Amino acid sequence: VIVDDLICSGKNLSERMERLLKYAEIQIVSIVVIADVSPSPRKHWIEERYGTKIFSLLTAGDITAAYTDGIIPSEKSLDTLI
Repeated sequence: VIVDDLICSGKNLSERMERLLKYAEIQIVSIVVIADVSPSPRKHWIEERYGTKIFSLLTAGDITAAYTDGIIPSEKSLDTLI
């Protein structure tokens, strides 16, 4: 299991996975990230390439909805609190 903070395009994660696979006899069964901000909600190419599943606590849609719903204050509303 790989744990990471963020996935966007997946390029950095893929590079790290390639190094791990090169130097260690491991099987990557899943990836857990705090936020998946990849541009597409479809299956991430990393899942297809490495035969694994990505689990995320938040998605780009979750973050956008939190701003839209006022759960996360905008910068402008933060200024009024200070």
